[in-house]
Amino acid sequence: MDHKNKDERIAELEAEIIRLKTALKEETDRKLIDVKNRLQTVADNLPTGQLYQYMYNTRTGKMCMPYFGSNKWEDKLGISMEEAIKNIDKVLSMFHPDDLPTFLKNVEYSAKNLTMFEMEIRFGPNNVHLHLISQPRKDGECIIWDGIMTDITDKKLMEKELARSNHELQAAIESDRLKSTFLANISHEILTPLNGIVGIIQFLDVDHITPEDRREYIDVINYSSSHLIELLKDIIDTSKLEARQMNINPTAQNLNEIMYDLRDFFQTYIQTKLSDDQKKKDIALILDDSRFIDNSNSLIYIDALRLRQVLKNLIENSIKFTEKGHITFGYRLSSPNLIEFFVQDTGIGIDPQQHDKIFTSFHQVQQGNNRQYYGTGLGLNISQKLIKLMDGEMWLKSSIGEGTTFFFAIPRIPVEN
Repeated sequence: MDHKNKDERIAELEAEIIRLKTALKEETDRKLIDVKNRLQTVADNLPTGQLYQYMYNTRTGKMCMPYFGSNKWEDKLGISMEEAIKNIDKVLSMFHPDDLPTFLKNVEYSAKNLTMFEMEIRFGPNNVHLHLISQPRKDGECIIWDGIMTDITDKKLMEKELARSNHELQAAIESDRLKSTFLANISHEILTPLNGIVGIIQFLDVDHITPEDRREYIDVINYSSSHLIELLKDIIDTSKLEARQMNINPTAQNLNEIMYDLRDFFQTYIQTKLSDDQKKKDIALILDDSRFIDNSNSLIYIDALRLRQVLKNLIENSIKFTEKGHITFGYRLSSPNLIEFFVQDTGIGIDPQQHDKIFTSFHQVQQGNNRQYYGTGLGLNISQKLIKLMDGEMWLKSSIGEGTTFFFAIPRIPVEN
């Protein structure tokens, strides 16, 4: 009887243990469900945030996401919570390719040192910008990161818009500054020849003037008048280009003849048209025709007026900024259908930091009242825009003290027999 009571007692105890285990498991499961529900409620109500877990098994090297916040982010991220939990590789494949290596490197460092990591990534087909912050903890063979990610797409867009607005503001300020400088320069450029003309006319009215003096005075008037005409032409061309009313009118022209005519013009220009100070310069003008098209094939369709204008601007610039040495110009075929022109000088050169600005309206290498070389700052801007209208491009190669070479390339359209 005692043996039977003992067995019954053992059975009762075993049944009680099973009941307690079951009750404990049920209570644990209930609490886990309650915690999960609370966590899910928090996740669902984060306005711009998303909770997640990231797990790495140090023994197997496998990764997974045992928890991934709210399904309301599915449309935003392009993946559901269920998919993210089941397929970590798909999650990683949705990282922007430039961001994934940095993310994996941060995870590796964080796992090794158990330190929090924080970074920004671009994710999913919509290129959503996310800010991640994760804190690791060790759980047996696993390292688990509990983290929150925040959608910062709107913030990034605002930063981009702010940067764009700031850039436009700075551009507007710079434009106003350049226009003010231009007005000051143009005043000087107009008044100088006008004063010369007015002053000389007073001398012409004197009875005892000699024929030699009269000829010299007339030359000054002609030089000053030509300068004013060229200045007004630049202003008119700038206005037409800004209003997109400038037209290119290609006709059949012999390109070689244009180049030789320019050489003859500038050889005369250097001898007769320069001011007395400029005539003191020791400059050789060279036309490099070593790579010209054969004269029998040099007939092309081109706007000769605008081509001469561009080359004239570039050569006059070289004369202005070159004290001694040479100015060489010419062209070559860089391909069967592309003509590349160049104007090279041994002048003062241009700082590489100025290269991007040199074609801007009103911009000049030297600014302020103490600048040595005067001008309106319109020539290069006009030239570049004319070349663009010819479906070409213009660029330069230069550094301070080593001279400057301007290049421009335009399509070659041969005239068929």
